Amino acid sequence: MSCDFYRREAPIARKEHRCTLCRGTIAVGEKYAHIVCKASGYDVCDEKLHGRCEELIDRYTSKSRTDEEFTEDDVRDDIAGEVCCTCPNKDNCEYDYFQTARCPKVIKEYLKEADHAK
Repeated sequence: MSCDFYRREAPIARKEHRCTLCRGTIAVGEKYAHIVCKASGYDVCDEKLHGRCEELIDRYTSKSRTDEEFTEDDVRDDIAGEVCCTCPNKDNCEYDYFQTARCPKVIKEYLKEADHAK
């Protein structure tokens, strides 16, 4: 997929934002990734992400090795398939589907797999 344009900035939040992946709050004063891009034939993408959530997405894209469009649901589904499905606490997990990127076990295990792949 070719991009018509792509811009990534790492500003400090001057107001609260909502993270595109985990839907958590990006607090005032917190550094975050702001990505704006447009791929040929697609709508403009405008995302705000916690640094850790951007790492999880990078892990997904490097693992999938595709230039195809993907959604945050694709990332969450991959995390669930790799980490959540084997978690002993999955039936009593405090993180719902949209919050899986906030789970400390997910962050540790999903990103650890990326380190092993290098």
